[in-house]
Amino acid sequence: MCPAVNYNVSKLFDRISLRILTFLAVLLMYNIGFVMNICQPPTKDFLHFTKNITDLDHVRARQFVYLDCCASGYDTITWYFKNNNTKYSWKEFPFLYQECEHNDECPTLFSENQTLLILKATVGYDNGSYICVAHNSSTGQNISHLEDLLVSDCVERPKPEPIPPSDVITNIGQNATFHCAADFGCKSSFTRDVSWYIGTVEVQDVSTRYIVTKENRDYNPVVQANLTVLNVQQSDFGVTFSCWVSSDSDIDTPKFSVKLRQEVINVMNIKVILIILPCVVFILFIAGTTKAVHSVYGPHINFYCKSRGLLGGLPKMSNNHRYHALVVHDDSRNEDNDIADHITSTLEREGYKICNRIEGFGRGVFSHFGGYLEQSASVIILDMESDSDDSNTFRVFIESSLRNMADSLVGFTVIQRKGMENSMMDSVEYKGLKRLQWPGSESSDRRRQKFYKQLQLRLPKPVKLDERTPLLQNV
Repeated sequence: MCPAVNYNVSKLFDRISLRILTFLAVLLMYNIGFVMNICQPPTKDFLHFTKNITDLDHVRARQFVYLDCCASGYDTITWYFKNNNTKYSWKEFPFLYQECEHNDECPTLFSENQTLLILKATVGYDNGSYICVAHNSSTGQNISHLEDLLVSDCVERPKPEPIPPSDVITNIGQNATFHCAADFGCKSSFTRDVSWYIGTVEVQDVSTRYIVTKENRDYNPVVQANLTVLNVQQSDFGVTFSCWVSSDSDIDTPKFSVKLRQEVINVMNIKVILIILPCVVFILFIAGTTKAVHSVYGPHINFYCKSRGLLGGLPKMSNNHRYHALVVHDDSRNEDNDIADHITSTLEREGYKICNRIEGFGRGVFSHFGGYLEQSASVIILDMESDSDDSNTFRVFIESSLRNMADSLVGFTVIQRKGMENSMMDSVEYKGLKRLQWPGSESSDRRRQKFYKQLQLRLPKPVKLDERTPLLQNV
């Protein structure tokens, strides 16, 4: 029994020792990473970043990663995060971890919020976009940096899987960046490198305008190297840049060649634009001018042309008509009487014969309209409220006139006062009557002229049409 017991104790001791050594190794790597990634203490100078910061980072699931926001001249740094779990809306730190003080795996801020440490990255929760905002309260200035973090479950790869770069379209004076990376997987290797060359010479040795930024962190399966060409010159378009992926795998070093391509400006398109644009502007100017003139003087022009038979003609008077128009209104309202008198006197000065006043006033006055209606070529109706004393009689008169005299009358015109509610004409059987709004006594001369020209287009030609009547002098 004793040998067996000793064997089990020895096995348990070996297992505990292995776990302690593994813990110490992880702790050592954590501390080394912490020292290498720590930001410098900020100073009270102008607001700026103090370290080149990557905008795309990769980390293997269940490993740690540092996200840097090394800055100076700030008072506060605030971190935000979004992914599909936040419905792609920004959440302020601590993001999705609601109880960070009780959660050992919660992201941690240190170095005065300049660095965010994710201890055990997960695909579901930590994969997403991070942004840090540095604020200077004395100047009110903000600077921010956006970084995307890709968390992926690591796989064993016999050889690295390249993520090759692509040609970049740019122009002289701009900055252009190539992205090149490789996924080395979980396999331990001594050589894990992505570099940029021109021929066999590293690009940094060719020109100080060629800047390479690398990300090669432990436990990260992806190594990335970005080449930025500052202030692109014409000579840069003839250079072939090569991305080399180096590893200790028994394969040739993969090499990917790319170039800067100059943005092509289509001269033919510019010529077409230069030809078409003035034409479009001219057409829009003509259309706008025509619309403006028509909105102001359209009825004047239409009346002038139709009275001379240029664009069709005005309505005709038959031999049975003595009057151009019969004005129907509520004679119990002084305001309606004034409007009817104004319409009658104005049209009579233009040579029209208008029937307005009829013997008999008050209730029953509509019984006198039958004979005058037959002698009139058109009817001008002043609308009234539906709850007025004569509204029911007025409605019967209008509907019977529309049925019986529609063939012999040129047209019915309804004139409404501005702001009228409960219009009687809204309830008549025929809804398609031409309606004009009375301009009012305080309206401008031009608006009154427009109203009368619209009304005259509904009437037969006057007895004597003078080309220089007051209503035409502004045409």
